[in-house]
Amino acid sequence: MPPITIYDFPGETQRLTYTAPDNVQSPVALGDLALTMLFNACDGFCDLLAVELVLACCEPETRYPWSRPEQPFRLLHQRQLPPRVQLHPMYANSIPTTVEQVTPATTLAWLTPLLAQDSCASSADTLLSWHELLFNTTLVRLPTGIAPPLALTLPVQERQHTLAHPLVWRDNAAWVGGPVTPQTLKAPLELRLINEAGLLTLDVTCYWSVWWVGDSPGRPLMQQTLDRLTTDGWIVT
Repeated sequence: MPPITIYDFPGETQRLTYTAPDNVQSPVALGDLALTMLFNACDGFCDLLAVELVLACCEPETRYPWSRPEQPFRLLHQRQLPPRVQLHPMYANSIPTTVEQVTPATTLAWLTPLLAQDSCASSADTLLSWHELLFNTTLVRLPTGIAPPLALTLPVQERQHTLAHPLVWRDNAAWVGGPVTPQTLKAPLELRLINEAGLLTLDVTCYWSVWWVGDSPGRPLMQQTLDRLTTDGWIVT
């Protein structure tokens, strides 16, 4: 097998879209639906350790975002991160909240009161909603046989350098997390979910070749995640 390569920004991205059903109108209900599908798709492959939220003030009838409240950025993250994994928020002024584990339930419980705030009151006839959910701190499962049993690190190639990336062992499988700053500024896999009036756009961005290259042993893990999304009605673009 060729050496595992870390891609430069912007990585390799697969985009999918989803149109919310007519009976899912409220921002909370849409968030619940989106989180359930996303965590289900990632189950067994990618643990989402943090989620960054961007709030928006929307036109109430179309629900299209057109401005931001005074404090639009929030960050929910797992209290204990894997060794050497560090948060690297997109927005430096995100207001943080910690939980024992980031799950659909804990994320929705954090999101719901934020959406109940009256932070768009200064703008007449607006609805507070979520515009973006960013998952930029992750722990991703490697395919069987990539890492030697109980190894502490895995050699990966980044440009002209070979890095010793830390491994996490769980249920006899090796996992890699990120970002591992200053070594890497990106997680091995990142997700960005955008909500524009109920049209959801999901970018699944891979920074490691082991899950992206067509004949790589890790590609089936990535494909399984994408297949779960398409089964739920997402469209690959």
